[in-house]
Amino acid sequence: MKQNLSTLEIKILFKCDTGLKSKSDITQLFKPYSKEERAKAIKNLIADKLILAQEMPKADSNKTPVFYKITEAGKNWVEDYNKNYPG
Repeated sequence: MKQNLSTLEIKILFKCDTGLKSKSDITQLFKPYSKEERAKAIKNLIADKLILAQEMPKADSNKTPVFYKITEAGKNWVEDYNKNYPG
């Protein structure tokens, strides 16, 4: 289990474990953190292969929303974390 995740990275990982989260979900959920902090946390989680970013085009929009999905490694990380730090 990768030990050196920041508090924000852990929070984002746990949110992604409950289902797909859009970029705007992450922005709303973690507003107290700066845009740079959120971007860095997401970038680190993707680099560690704990979450994936996937674009999901909408037919009625020019914008392509980005969603974050937990990977198998991410699920294992959450499971290990819950075993080591119950509650």
